[in-house]
Amino acid sequence: MPPYSNCTPELAPAFRKLFFACTTTPSVVSFAPAPCDQSMGVRVMDLQLFGKTALVTGASMGIGRAIAKGLAAEGVQVAAVARRTQLLEELGSEIERGQVPRPFLITQDIMAADAATKLRDAALAGLGRVDILVNCAGGSRPLPLDAPEEKWEEAITLNFTRQRQITHALLPQMIERRWGRIINITGKSEPDRLNAAFPQRPRSTPGPKDCRAMSANMGSRSTRSLPGAS
Repeated sequence: MPPYSNCTPELAPAFRKLFFACTTTPSVVSFAPAPCDQSMGVRVMDLQLFGKTALVTGASMGIGRAIAKGLAAEGVQVAAVARRTQLLEELGSEIERGQVPRPFLITQDIMAADAATKLRDAALAGLGRVDILVNCAGGSRPLPLDAPEEKWEEAITLNFTRQRQITHALLPQMIERRWGRIINITGKSEPDRLNAAFPQRPRSTPGPKDCRAMSANMGSRSTRSLPGAS
């Protein structure tokens, strides 16, 4: 059963948007009613992801955790990345209870200088290849006007630099196979106060025209997903 078959009608469109970005051939994605959810009016899709592999950062809680569970429910072999081993183990057990393969768990702080290389090596060793990359790790960084430079550097590293480095580390093997999906979870584009994360998150992936050019030449796609946007 696809991951959003038991979610609320409000959340279902966001899940559809995210997982539609991963599909092999969007033109042939099929919709089918889910009997257990007809009362909520939620429909589910065959996303043709069975047998794919995915690396999901920030997977121990929140949006990243939901994405990891959702991909696993679609038959994707997931490598789940987070700092906290205990939360990753809980995620692994929860996914297993859904009678799908246990995810490959990687404990890694993406703020470490060598995080991108370590994640690439660990994911390729555990999965063999990475078809789908979901850059979800990151966080809001409200700052006062007189914030020291290191606070800005930390925010930029967390919300832009590491996303770029992880993407660059995994992109060559996607290009080699001429298939890949890169999804960057961003944030709202209109901040209500000074926040060092906002200028970086929307720019952690090329724009739509750049993405189409990359897709034509390399067989891979890159997209942004804004939580809460339908």
